[in-house]
Amino acid sequence: MKLPIRCKKPFTEELGLKIIDMFQNGMTVSAISRDLEMSYPAINNFLINNEIKKVKHCKLSEEKISQIINMVKDGVHSSEIARLTGSTCTTVSNIAKENGLTLNTFKMPRDEKNINFVDDYFSIIDTEAKAYFLVLFTPMVMLEFIMVVIF
Repeated sequence: MKLPIRCKKPFTEELGLKIIDMFQNGMTVSAISRDLEMSYPAINNFLINNEIKKVKHCKLSEEKISQIINMVKDGVHSSEIARLTGSTCTTVSNIAKENGLTLNTFKMPRDEKNINFVDDYFSIIDTEAKAYFLVLFTPMVMLEFIMVVIF
């Protein structure tokens, strides 16, 4: 049995068994929390960590969850899974963790990530708009140098 590390009330194995018994006899987490005068998150996390209570992803159907699991097994990146299934990366991560799977978390190289990024936009200042934009984001020390070079 996994006991919480930090809790205001001393969390003993006896108390843990009592919480499990109360939950399995049909009491809700909030009712247990009121009866034992403990915080809801402490009891809820205890039940989840000991696999007594299953976390439900209420917005996702069983079909979507199995689709996410299959994509994780195939090695698809978590952000891509989230985009394809219409869920969040956190949800994908939680589902993978619950099923004992590891996510593909490689980072895309800069070249692939910013294909349309123009590095040399200000190499030639040929319009008035570029000059104004450059002056707006340039420190004052550099402005004197730019003014001398341009004018």
